[in-house]
Amino acid sequence: MEKSHSGLGIASFILALFTWFGLVGLGIMAVVATGGSEFADDSPVAIGLGLGIVLVGLIGILAVLLGIAGVLQSERKKTFGFLGLVISLLAIASTIALTALGNWDETTPTEDAPAQPAP
Repeated sequence: MEKSHSGLGIASFILALFTWFGLVGLGIMAVVATGGSEFADDSPVAIGLGLGIVLVGLIGILAVLLGIAGVLQSERKKTFGFLGLVISLLAIASTIALTALGNWDETTPTEDAPAQPAP
């Protein structure tokens, strides 16, 4: 009898795709909303984008957990579980890297504002 695909793996794959496309969509919305310029951290746009990233990140974590469960099912095909796991981990790693890059850019001293001397 042929093995069937894991329902958990398929769910992981779908959520991983939603995570990836959600992050891309939020990135596009950020660029369009700002017009390439900076905006205040407490603006409604920044708050909405931040909440969106958190929501998509939580969905990505759920996709990782479902992917692990789908891969560990012994009597099912592991294809979609593996794909969901890899895609969601890449999406989460990309989010962490871009967030760190954005924060690093804000904390880097510029010519206008020299670094503070050590006390």
